[in-house]
Amino acid sequence: MTVLSDEIYSRIVSGDVYAILGVSSGADIKHIRSVYYELSRSWHPDQFYRRELGEYRDRLERVFVGINRAYSILSDQQRRLEYDQEHAPD
Repeated sequence: MTVLSDEIYSRIVSGDVYAILGVSSGADIKHIRSVYYELSRSWHPDQFYRRELGEYRDRLERVFVGINRAYSILSDQQRRLEYDQEHAPD
């Protein structure tokens, strides 16, 4: 869990919604939804129920919230357009 959680946690910290889900900026909604469902199942807090997580408990919560935030932006056409405009390279 440490290596993978460090990888996805660093993507969450970056704030790049495409990187968080691991999709390209040209990805269609079907692909985004598929990736989201896979990630949300893997990182859902229920997967770690009754496990001793120590310092990773807060990270797990932040990862799950980040995955959901990224999906909510990329699955909404208007929010995605606004995000793309705000984060367009100069």
